[in-house]
Amino acid sequence: MDLHRAAAPAWWVRRRLHEATVHRAAAAVSRSGRRFPIDPQWAADGVSEWLGLLAARPAADEPPLADGATLHLHATDDVPDGAGEWMVRGAVGRVVWEHGHGKGDAAVRGTAADLLQGVTRRIPADDDRLQVLGDAGVWTGWLARTGF
Repeated sequence: MDLHRAAAPAWWVRRRLHEATVHRAAAAVSRSGRRFPIDPQWAADGVSEWLGLLAARPAADEPPLADGATLHLHATDDVPDGAGEWMVRGAVGRVVWEHGHGKGDAAVRGTAADLLQGVTRRIPADDDRLQVLGDAGVWTGWLARTGF
């Protein structure tokens, strides 16, 4: 069995489900003004998946984070196994990330669902659902340079 072919459909299903989730959440808010509930563990996986896509991009002239700059994302709800915290660092025009707690140049705190909607720019950078600590310019610069 070709493992590459077997893994490809799972990757695509995960990508499509996270994409549909953020679009559904945005549509619910715009239609009714109400939040769309997203399971914290699912939302945290969406953040991880998004970071994985960004980390796989080739080096950029204007990367999301300057070399050595750090961004800490922290889910405030209960996400098991440390999967609700991310340390993201600029490295030679790219980003690298890992799950973990640490001090970043900027830290963004919110529920996993709000972080997912924040990193995918479905809610504004200064939305009350997100608490930005440290250098807010790191967060807004990250958002300005991480679109698809």
